[in-house]
Amino acid sequence: MIQTTFFGTPTDKMAQGDVKYPLFAFDVMDFGLDIQKETINYQFWFLDQMKADKSNEEDALSDMVAISNDMVAALKNNTNDFQLVTPITRNRISEDTPDNVCGLVMNISIYQPYTANRCQIPTI
Repeated sequence: MIQTTFFGTPTDKMAQGDVKYPLFAFDVMDFGLDIQKETINYQFWFLDQMKADKSNEEDALSDMVAISNDMVAALKNNTNDFQLVTPITRNRISEDTPDNVCGLVMNISIYQPYTANRCQIPTI
């Protein structure tokens, strides 16, 4: 079960010094726009703490993969106007940071219809 959720990078949260693991961090990477859809690209991090001897690294990684699968399922099976873009890439992370973390980083994109509605332009 995720203990800490943070908007920003894991490094930013670790610098604050109050992380309870497992950690889910996410950040917006960039935006795209075409005639029919608006795309938002995110980076998600799923991290857990390893023991000093790394004896639990594979178990921690397996847990983070399972949690990331749950996140993908939640985003895929939503009732909102956005759609999940596939394929999704995931890369393993194992860091000898002061917190000694492992897990994965996932690049994910969602899109929603773009209606080119001029009524959404703010006016003064």
